[in-house]
Amino acid sequence: MKFVNPWFLMAVIPVLLIGTGCFIAAAKRRKQLLEKLLGKDAGNPRASTLSPGKRLVRFILLMLAIILMIIAAARPYVRTTLLPGNKSTRDILVLFDVSKSMRATDLPPSRLDQAKFLLNETLNAFPEDRFGLIPFAGNAFLSCPLTFDRHTLQIAVNELNTDSVPLGGTNLEKALSCAMTAFENGGKDHRAILLFTDGDELSGDASKVLSELKKDNIPLFIAGFGSPDVAAPVPDDNGGIMRSRDGELAGSKLNETLLRQIASETGGTYIRSTVGDTGINQVREFINRLNKQQEAVESEVPQDLFPYLTVTAFILLALAGLLGECKNKKAILLLVLLTIGAGVYADSAQLFQQALELQDSGDPKAAELYENLISAPETPAELRQRALHNLAVLFHSNARKEAENGQELLNQQNPNGALEKLAAAKENFDRSRELYSGTLDIPGFNGAVNNYQQMLLEKKDVETLEKKIRELLEQQKQTQQQTQQAQNENQQQNQQGQQNQQNQQNQQGQQQNQQNQQGQQADNAASEAEKLSGQAKELGQEKLANDAASAAEDLKEASKLQKEGKNQEAQKKLDDAAEKLQAGKEDDSQNGKEKDDADSAGKGEKTEEENNGTPQNIPEKENNEENTAKKDAARQLELLDDETGDLRDALREYNNRRRRRQVQKDW
Repeated sequence: MKFVNPWFLMAVIPVLLIGTGCFIAAAKRRKQLLEKLLGKDAGNPRASTLSPGKRLVRFILLMLAIILMIIAAARPYVRTTLLPGNKSTRDILVLFDVSKSMRATDLPPSRLDQAKFLLNETLNAFPEDRFGLIPFAGNAFLSCPLTFDRHTLQIAVNELNTDSVPLGGTNLEKALSCAMTAFENGGKDHRAILLFTDGDELSGDASKVLSELKKDNIPLFIAGFGSPDVAAPVPDDNGGIMRSRDGELAGSKLNETLLRQIASETGGTYIRSTVGDTGINQVREFINRLNKQQEAVESEVPQDLFPYLTVTAFILLALAGLLGECKNKKAILLLVLLTIGAGVYADSAQLFQQALELQDSGDPKAAELYENLISAPETPAELRQRALHNLAVLFHSNARKEAENGQELLNQQNPNGALEKLAAAKENFDRSRELYSGTLDIPGFNGAVNNYQQMLLEKKDVETLEKKIRELLEQQKQTQQQTQQAQNENQQQNQQGQQNQQNQQNQQGQQQNQQNQQGQQADNAASEAEKLSGQAKELGQEKLANDAASAAEDLKEASKLQKEGKNQEAQKKLDDAAEKLQAGKEDDSQNGKEKDDADSAGKGEKTEEENNGTPQNIPEKENNEENTAKKDAARQLELLDDETGDLRDALREYNNRRRRRQVQKDW
């Protein structure tokens, strides 16, 4: 057995040591816990339903599975004999240079990648011939014997890199000797060697091996990679450039002269592979000149053991998961029979589970199933409480969505539409409050208390926002009324001024007083418009805020003109102000209509999306950083002043945790 990645085997011993240590530590920990719980009975086998022997077997199965996975990662392979057959074939060994100089980038992306590209083209061009692979640097080894199996050979080619041979250098003698050993005895006119190298720093005395090649009539084809004129820098392992011992930058040239000489001595062929001409045509001509051998093939090809080891490891993992640690299987069987025998409870539990699955999938039918469970007299009390809680979570979620939609409409400058959504949110909050109240005494479940508290806080926020919106709309209405009054009085002043033109001198003082009063009315309207602008800006109603601010300026200008007796010009300013205030109201109506149209158009799509989605637990509305424990405690005590003492104690305990929990759905 051989391995493609043998270094993975180094992890076997550390994994065994770590796994054994964890097993022993866990056993000691369990022993200590049993002594605390059982006291003197801790050593009595009857005091525990768990089997130490089964636990040990599970540990062994788990460790065997992990070790098999590590061995599989090392890619072991063995030889297997194929059925006899006749085949016309040629035997070609590829000597592949993986020295550090092959990292040079004068052939982008590197000499190594260029050589692998040429090798892959060669393998694709001759699918009926046997190929073998020998990587070499300071040493050489047979990575893949002569084989027809392209899959195994391709794996070996893909894993070629400058770390394949740890010893540095370019020892051509060892590479050629390894090739001669790999060739089988027999005819010699169907064999050849392909040498892919840059020829840099060749070492070893290859003359003797070259003589044997020439004697056995084994031709040598050499493909050179790199530039013979300029020394290319060689990258190191850290992404920098390799340097010599003197600190100078290391460079590598293609030793074309030496490679031509070697090819000439063996009667072989030399070519230089470039980006524009990889040399595949010359390789085809070279191999096609070889004779094919007609033979009864009984080849030995590598068989990868990776799939067998992987499947075995997963089987062991499955066995470890299925093997229980309980000693008494009869007790488990009895429990199952008792569960089946409780028919009524089983039916209720099945209905509850079905509702829970619908709730997870976002199906609104879950609420109907929960209500059926709650109203059914045969539903167990504990299961009814859980159904109440989950139904409360549904209404809580709906309230949260309505509140978010209201905030979205408010951001779209539609306060009237926002009020409708907030009213719907309050209805859902009230419904969830009623349901949560019936789940506060579920044993061992604090989610109801936490959800109840969260719901009250969110409802308070919605009520506050609703109050601000109503104040904004009331202020808008009041501002419009003030502006309308200023317009009416200004028109009356104009009419009175026209009727009394002949008595202007006698009534000058009286008109001046009326103008001052008229100007006062415009000032009041301007003050209301400024107040409206501030409230609108606080709620993010930028359009309304800007219109109100502009109307306030027009009203101030109108007041000034009225005091100067320029009633016609003042009337124009008053009309402009009224138009701007009315425009904000029309924008609200238009935004509401567009939102309703969009909701109607997307109703089907939204329903489908909700049905397909998976509802999660109600998310926290605010960040923990914004909700300090003091602020939460004050708000909770204010909201829950009328609740029972048990609920107050639960809230105080919650506040001591100093963080807001997420709304939980029942199990």
